[in-house]
Amino acid sequence: MANQNVPVAPVAPVVSAEMPIKAKHVAQLLGMKPTSLRRVLRAMPEYADGVHTNYAWPSLTCPAVKAIQARVAANQAERVARAKAATDALAARVKAADAAAKALASLTK
Repeated sequence: MANQNVPVAPVAPVVSAEMPIKAKHVAQLLGMKPTSLRRVLRAMPEYADGVHTNYAWPSLTCPAVKAIQARVAANQAERVARAKAATDALAARVKAADAAAKALASLTK
């Protein structure tokens, strides 16, 4: 029978002791909900594999997280531009309707 009190050399952990950066951490950094961030990630070609993806990054400063921040900023800028265009179009329609109403009113007097 082998002696069970033999000292064993310490083994280095296979997994890093640091917690991996997940989508919820990046979403918190960007000030958005994790579900919204995952929607953005699925629209990015590097993450659109069509199956469940466990999003994880080594740190908040890695290039992949910086690319995600840039994509979110671009999406936000595009959304603001679309909203402004829609508001401008609505204002133009209201102005045209007001002009038409004034023209009609002047004809009926």
